[in-house]
Amino acid sequence: MRFDDAWDGQRDDGAPAVADATRDSPETMEVPCRADDCDGDRANYEMIPKPGGSYEVRLFTCVECGHKWRES
Repeated sequence: MRFDDAWDGQRDDGAPAVADATRDSPETMEVPCRADDCDGDRANYEMIPKPGGSYEVRLFTCVECGHKWRES
């Protein structure tokens, strides 16, 4: 029996579209910007796993000026 025959006339349309509630709405938190010339107090952040590590790094981007920094 061929692989195509096993589907019994069904077709594969690929993976279904799934809504991602976090897409296009980054996480923000109240944290002072580290840039010397900015008084912003909110930043977007994302958690990135450290390669080969057992913990994550948090990457911040200031909402006001766009300055980027990280905390591990």
